Amino acid sequence: MSLPELGERLLRSFSHTAALLQQLLDGMVQRRTAWISARPSTLAEPVDALAQLAQQIAAEEACRGDLLTAIAAALPPLPGVSPGTRHVDVSAIAAHLPAAAALRLQRAAATATARAKEVRREIAFGERLLRFSARAQDALLQRLTDQVTPRAPVYDKLARQTRSSGGLGSLVDGRL
Repeated sequence: MSLPELGERLLRSFSHTAALLQQLLDGMVQRRTAWISARPSTLAEPVDALAQLAQQIAAEEACRGDLLTAIAAALPPLPGVSPGTRHVDVSAIAAHLPAAAALRLQRAAATATARAKEVRREIAFGERLLRFSARAQDALLQRLTDQVTPRAPVYDKLARQTRSSGGLGSLVDGRL
């Protein structure tokens, strides 16, 4: 297969990955919005669709890796660099393609990169929201527990008080 044909296949791979990443991002944003608004109908939606998109993205990434290996073999050899260790990126490929094809390839790669960054930001934002939610729920449960059951003093094995708020105490001797 010629280098322009391989470049065209790489362009389609980047375009397909960008489309899959956009679908994944849209699904993640919808899921986060559903959690924030707490609508039961959308919370019940399974995560299978997002997992399937992630698997498709991983499969496309594997195909692109094979394609880059084929492109590296098709590129003219560099002096002093063995063919198996050559670093191949979009700019190196674009230098060997016609101007229009090189520009389309660079744009497709830039679009896929931008979508991947958006997905990473959404993942980080979702993780922060989950940590905040866990801390808020723990604090709420602790306040409710403190209101329902008053805390009794607790003593260690040397009969030193370790916690107090009135009421009867309990001795903690540290043995199992």
